Amino acid sequence: MSNLPKISVPIICSNNEGTITKVLESIKDLAFEIIVIVDHNSKDRTIEIAKEYTTNVFQEEWRGYSNQKNEALSRCTGDWILSLDSDEVVTEQLKSEILQAVQLGDKEGYFLSRRTFYIGKFMNYAWMPDARLRLAKSSANPKWDGSNVHELLLIDGEVGSLNGYLDHYSYEDINDHFSRTLKYAHDVASDRFKAGKKFFLLKLLFAPPFAFFKEYIFKRAIFDGLRGLIASASAGVYSFLKNVYLWELYENKKNKKNK
Repeated sequence: MSNLPKISVPIICSNNEGTITKVLESIKDLAFEIIVIVDHNSKDRTIEIAKEYTTNVFQEEWRGYSNQKNEALSRCTGDWILSLDSDEVVTEQLKSEILQAVQLGDKEGYFLSRRTFYIGKFMNYAWMPDARLRLAKSSANPKWDGSNVHELLLIDGEVGSLNGYLDHYSYEDINDHFSRTLKYAHDVASDRFKAGKKFFLLKLLFAPPFAFFKEYIFKRAIFDGLRGLIASASAGVYSFLKNVYLWELYENKKNKKNK
């Protein structure tokens, strides 16, 4: 790999001892350098595990997903950036495709497709397609932008897509899944409230069932069995919660004015 373009892999973490080992194992032979930024509130063995793979481990105060990822980007010195979450594993097929892509160098970046591992199996329909821009040339000015939850990697230039999967070990169990759904919905509602987005009762009534049927029927999650039904239900719950949380924020604001 000495003649290949150098690939930097930035990762942000917080209490990810359950997944970080397999993530780092999957890229240890691919990466020129691994940059790991750990939330200072992380209480488990994430830091100790990360230090087994790289000396570039930094513990910092949490500043939001985009800011934290941009901090990790700023520490990268390679020709290419492969930005990973702390629960994403690079498969062997994807690894080969990444090496070919950086050697060819005819695109400024690439979308990578994720497949989610859920309660013992990979999903084939639910939460798919899930393509994310994650591989980019350093010269393409990569930068993360977005809200508390929905951050995007932006680059300059033409992008392509690779076929191999990023295996996404997102949820430990159903409790973890719906706990995060609650948190993400609250964070999105908070962002919308700050942006002045209004609450609409009709959206609360119709968006949740639409989100369910979009996942279950149109994306064919029905073929993932009970797992697909749970995933589709979570889409409806997420849609419902982010709207009622937004309503609550406006109600609290109104009540404060009336005091």
